Amino acid sequence: GCSGGYDTADFVAADQCCACGGGSSSGDTGGDDGSADDGGDDGGDDGGVCVDDDSTSDSYGDVCSGWYAANESPGSYGCSGGYDTADFNAAEQCCACQGSLLGNNSGLQKKAQMLAALGLEVPTKQHYTLLFNHDLGDDYAVDKVEINHYSARDIKLLEGGSPNASSYRLAEGFNVYFSDDEVNWTGVGTAYDVTYQVQGGGEGCYAVSAFDSSPEYESDLSNSFCVDAPECSVSGDANDDGLVNVADIVSLVNQILYEDGAVGAYLCGDGDGNGTINVADIVSIVNIILYGKTADASSSMEDATKANILIADNTIAIESNGFVQGIQMTLSHDDDFDITLVDTYVSFKTDPIDNKTTFVIATDGAVSLTDIATFEGNIKDVESSHAVNSQSEEVIIEEVIVELAEFDFDLKLSGPNPFNPTTTLDIAVPEAGYVSVNVYNILGQEVATLVDGYMEASPGYSVTWNASNLASGVYFVRAIAADQISTQKLMLLK
Repeated sequence: GCSGGYDTADFVAADQCCACGGGSSSGDTGGDDGSADDGGDDGGDDGGVCVDDDSTSDSYGDVCSGWYAANESPGSYGCSGGYDTADFNAAEQCCACQGSLLGNNSGLQKKAQMLAALGLEVPTKQHYTLLFNHDLGDDYAVDKVEINHYSARDIKLLEGGSPNASSYRLAEGFNVYFSDDEVNWTGVGTAYDVTYQVQGGGEGCYAVSAFDSSPEYESDLSNSFCVDAPECSVSGDANDDGLVNVADIVSLVNQILYEDGAVGAYLCGDGDGNGTINVADIVSIVNIILYGKTADASSSMEDATKANILIADNTIAIESNGFVQGIQMTLSHDDDFDITLVDTYVSFKTDPIDNKTTFVIATDGAVSLTDIATFEGNIKDVESSHAVNSQSEEVIIEEVIVELAEFDFDLKLSGPNPFNPTTTLDIAVPEAGYVSVNVYNILGQEVATLVDGYMEASPGYSVTWNASNLASGVYFVRAIAADQISTQKLMLLK
């Protein structure tokens, strides 16, 4: 508008508008008295003369009477706050930003004239058209001159100056460096943006420097960022020897049987990353060894998602809705317990520890598990079980079904006799109900109660009697359930 964009035959913004440098100050008629003006304030008006505030400088170190007076104007990048700092505000301090374009001597036209005079090739930011109006009486001639619009940095460089303050420089681009020891660095690329993809990059350390070519300068390296080698370079290599073989299976089996599934030093054996070594990790390694893949062996069956464990007639089996490749179980049992696992690709068990046995079995992926084991003795409880399919996905055990063989109510001595001062007895309870087990001396006097309450049906409950408070002699233990009675005679010798 101040450049004549909306002028008419009887309106000239540059002459009439204060915003464009025209108009008149209070007390000034606007006429020209013909006297020379030395630029000072003669007091004849109330502030008509603008004085730059050079008490602070912009982010490049420039003050109003320098760069801004020569190159900026209202609405320009600099006057719009492009180089403002915490203590410098161009719009408030600089006359160039408070005044107008002043006709054909505007900052924008000065810039155009200066660049044309330089005749140098620099990057073009954008193109637009300036209009130069020539008063030809009642007619106006319009010349369209296409010029380049440059950034403040470009102009400072064209004038032979530096665009940087003493504390920092503007970066033209960034050099990217690589090192495997953070001491010796090798350049791997140059970036002209704030993102860069290192082609073929891998483990090692990276850093960048900023550079400028006018004048030539490169900064020190930035802080480095390092990419570590993958923790597991070979999938399934549990013992980290570079190979996947039966040694890895044995390592994981030992963690399951003797370390309660702790990962320990076998991080790469925890294939599913759940923080526990279990049969799923075993199955993954089996399939890597046999088929070169982490899952999906050669069976054509659909993988199982749920199953039941059946214990009957001294056998353990699994009934499922699809393919089951592995299972691990922990059983509690009596002292005289022995188990034989089915012959499979992986078949390991512990020796009984505190009357508990843990085992792991897995097939080669060609057949699904059905039969698991046969046993002699009494299983008291299935303390834990975990089954997986060929994808190493968990098969939910919905129910453990125990079908007990028929047996009679009975009280058997399983500990020493004579004894001092403790011994153990086993009670077989064929039907759930109330059970009492009491101890009597030879006079028929009750001296101890071992059981008095409800008991589920089971072929074997273990009861311990501590007779440390009694004298040596003969004692009778009598068990009663419903209308059944069983008695044992014991000798305490101290």
